[in-house]
Amino acid sequence: MRFDAGGPVQSMVKYIEISNMFKACNLDAKGPISSSTDPTNQAYIFFIADTTLMVEISSRGVLTLKINQIPIEIATIFFNPAISFVPCFKYVDSQDVILFTSKNLHYLVDSGGQFNENYYGMKHNLIDCISSEEIYVDLNDEHVFKSFKLAALLTESKTVVYSPFYRLQLQSRQQLINLLNYAIYIRNLSFFILVLFYLRRCSVKLEYHHVEKKIKKITGPWLEAIKYVLGHESNAHYEKLFADQFFDLESTAIRDMPLAAFVDVLCKNFTEYQQQFNGQFQIVPTDKQKQFLQRIVKAPECFHFSEVGSGKTKVILPLLCPPTSRSSFCNAS
Repeated sequence: MRFDAGGPVQSMVKYIEISNMFKACNLDAKGPISSSTDPTNQAYIFFIADTTLMVEISSRGVLTLKINQIPIEIATIFFNPAISFVPCFKYVDSQDVILFTSKNLHYLVDSGGQFNENYYGMKHNLIDCISSEEIYVDLNDEHVFKSFKLAALLTESKTVVYSPFYRLQLQSRQQLINLLNYAIYIRNLSFFILVLFYLRRCSVKLEYHHVEKKIKKITGPWLEAIKYVLGHESNAHYEKLFADQFFDLESTAIRDMPLAAFVDVLCKNFTEYQQQFNGQFQIVPTDKQKQFLQRIVKAPECFHFSEVGSGKTKVILPLLCPPTSRSSFCNAS
């Protein structure tokens, strides 16, 4: 399936191949597993991250895609400077998009010129050069830490990015690991940096093995990107590129705000990560929740939740962990 750029600038990803698909066959007299009544149509089903992707091909060669019976299309879209030209599945009736990651999804990248693996310093697979400290249960039922290459932790995932702000909102750390490999695979450096910022914040320890036995395994812009995320090198271009992706809660203007105004800023930032229905955000903090958040901030002692409810887990806790400035991401890890 070829990708449409949706604009004058072309993406380096040209088309996508899907392996391990199932062909839908006639099960009874009602016809094939397809919304079409044309018996000459072909239908294929692909299961990924608790989602069903159906591909229908008509006798005239017209391709139709559906996710859980919802019509979609594939494209590379410019969302913002940080998430630009990322191959995605877009809802036909909505501006929201889905990022799928799976070993059975193969994004074919133009390997000529600057996209060649040697030009980008990609002779060694970058995902194999990053390791993470993971907790697991050994044979003695003891919880211990062990270092794993990120390549060994890859699974499949589904990430929805909502319009109009297209903020990256992840439900699990596993999604970040998958998206990091995804960014490397499609040679998208800005998306790689953004995901790496998030991954460093929620990981115990990440190590980068760029030199092994005098062999440089990470070079070029990928090494520069890692050093920038680690705070080892400054980069004015990247600072400008990612300025809109993080909320600078450490600025003087915000620090001098009254508490109520500060909470309002947190709530406004929080809504930018929500899905919209008929022009309204899916989750908007209520006045009662704002007062509860002020109470937590002003509390002289540690605050303990007596019980976990949907209001706390979906609103209060995310408000306490906003995606703040880039320097806060570095310090948090």
